[in-house]
Amino acid sequence: MRQQNLNEQFEERINIISFFPTSALLLEIVFVLSKFIGFYFCLNTFYPNNNLDIIYLLVIFSLSWSLGLVVPTAPGGIGVFEACLLFLLGRNIPQNAILVS
Repeated sequence: MRQQNLNEQFEERINIISFFPTSALLLEIVFVLSKFIGFYFCLNTFYPNNNLDIIYLLVIFSLSWSLGLVVPTAPGGIGVFEACLLFLLGRNIPQNAILVS
């Protein structure tokens, strides 16, 4: 009886520990979306002729953000986000408007 009770407690603990961290994922999505909204408002302020699709900009922003986080040689991702954003959007939007935004 005691062994069965210990097994149930162990299984409950494993289920609690091994769940997918959906709250952390949702918080990260909200964080990146809020940063993108700020970037989009700044970009429209400094470059009002923006005719790019907002989904395209969101994808480029998210990709640049992700690359800025995973590049191992840059301390804290310094400049990687900006370089990716300039590289991917530099043909469609003037580079000074991207850097100011």
